[in-house]
Amino acid sequence: MIEAANRFIAEVYLPDHNARFAVAPEEPGSAFVPDRLEAYRDILCLHEDHVVGNDNTVRYHGLALQIPPSPARPHYVRAKVRVHEYPDGHRAVFHRPRCLARYDRGGETLEDAVLHHSDLSGANLEKADLRGADLLKANLTGANLRRAKLQKAILKDANLTGADLTGADLTEGNLERANLTNAKLDGVKLQGVRMAGAIWIDGKTRCKGGSVGKCDR
Repeated sequence: MIEAANRFIAEVYLPDHNARFAVAPEEPGSAFVPDRLEAYRDILCLHEDHVVGNDNTVRYHGLALQIPPSPARPHYVRAKVRVHEYPDGHRAVFHRPRCLARYDRGGETLEDAVLHHSDLSGANLEKADLRGADLLKANLTGANLRRAKLQKAILKDANLTGADLTGADLTEGNLERANLTNAKLDGVKLQGVRMAGAIWIDGKTRCKGGSVGKCDR
């Protein structure tokens, strides 16, 4: 019965419907535009509204998400915020359009986080504050690290294959022996970065020892 119904829709109903109601476009071509800022990541995720507690934390499904100090205001106590939970299990807290902090699956803020050997493949870490984070041997394959703060982060032996680091700040970070195959590095800041032994974006070149802030072939 289901097969017959599907056949009726495809062969009878849809042709008749389109013949009666379809309107030809005024201009040829597609109306779709690329999402260059990848805003879809913060749309296609779970959203929950919360009120910040007196301890400047957000209670979220058994986790206490601590909001770090912000230059925008001294605290967010009693402020209405929005928690985003992404498909990979990471979370973020937003106050209006501003992202206040991003968190790992356990609810820990990512700044100065100890995330060595972590599987963060495909994670949405756009604009994440990862300054000083220990990402030794972390799997960041395909991760979104656009405009992330990675100053002095340890990415030694990390897998960054296909990761998007557009506009990220890696100043004084450690990328020794990291795999950067097919990574996007447009506008990335690499001042003082240690890159000895790193595999460059072409997947073939290995950066020579002593490289600082660039990959000497």
